[in-house]
Amino acid sequence: MGPMYKGQTNNLVILSFLWFATTKLVVCKSMFLNTISCGPKMIRTAMSKFANTSSLALVDNRGRHSHHKTSINEEMIKSVLDHVNSFEPVDSHYCRKDSNKVYLDGSLNFVQMYNLYKEWYDAAKYGTKCESLRQYRDIVNKHINLSFHHPKKDQCPVCHSYKNGPVTSEGKINFDNHMKNKNLTRSLKEKDKRDSQNNAKIFCATFDLQKVLLSPSGEVSLFYYCKRLKVHNLSVFDIGNLTGTCYVWNEQIAMKGSNEVASCIYDIMKLKRSEGVMTSDFGPTIALAKTENRIVFFMYLYAAKELNINIKHTFLEKGHTQNEGDSIHATTERAAKYKSIYTPSEMELIDSMGENKRNSL
Repeated sequence: MGPMYKGQTNNLVILSFLWFATTKLVVCKSMFLNTISCGPKMIRTAMSKFANTSSLALVDNRGRHSHHKTSINEEMIKSVLDHVNSFEPVDSHYCRKDSNKVYLDGSLNFVQMYNLYKEWYDAAKYGTKCESLRQYRDIVNKHINLSFHHPKKDQCPVCHSYKNGPVTSEGKINFDNHMKNKNLTRSLKEKDKRDSQNNAKIFCATFDLQKVLLSPSGEVSLFYYCKRLKVHNLSVFDIGNLTGTCYVWNEQIAMKGSNEVASCIYDIMKLKRSEGVMTSDFGPTIALAKTENRIVFFMYLYAAKELNINIKHTFLEKGHTQNEGDSIHATTERAAKYKSIYTPSEMELIDSMGENKRNSL
């Protein structure tokens, strides 16, 4: 049964209909309104809109009127943006190098920044001053992709000591060499990345162990008092094809050491070799960053002979080991946030819930 309503407000001619099966029945006004459970004003408003625009729903124009006074002008925007740009940005450990997001120190917030803005503002340089915290926040959010950084890992000790300690000639030389090595190793990694994107026979990847995960975990107070298993996640990220593979195990299966890392890396190399990614004709290159020890080195020797491949291992500068593979860990942590995990095997499900395209083994 469906309702139908026709009316003319000028002549006060109102017809109310209710459909019963295929029959249209004329009913009184009270019957019609009680059936659809609404008041007469709603009916009049709907029919008025339909008569004027042929639509029962109009665009919501709240806050969109042209007569509103615009209090934010170009001078005010420029003063706020110049003030934000005066802060020293920081690098995020989980941030891609080409990200357009600006990170400021985690001790800052919009309230502190606005108070500093009021002291920083120069009336002789800018014509209009931002007069409220809301204006300041709206301008920043509209023009700058800003976030306040909370470090996930320890900062580089060399850079931290140089910025906060006394500057000496020897310290300046060490810092310059440190930054030179940082830029050099990153340029080498970028070259390997470009080579893998242009040549299907080259497999370029980074690998890293995520921080130790605990199972069970969640926002249950009992979990903090019971014995929990350590769960390890070694992520291998193919930076040429932007795909990742996660090797997940708990302490009942194996520990977290060079033997376990070497076994996982050998497995991914053997998998790529079986897919035809590498051929002995052109000497395919595997560029794997991090983990410098003799066990991994001898695994490389064995893999090079057994799989007939060439292997290159690039070490990033200490304190600046951020790489594309960190996105896997960041995605996994977001997926696991506010979720209850009862068994180590559920960590594999958390990996599969991530946004990155990868396999969970």
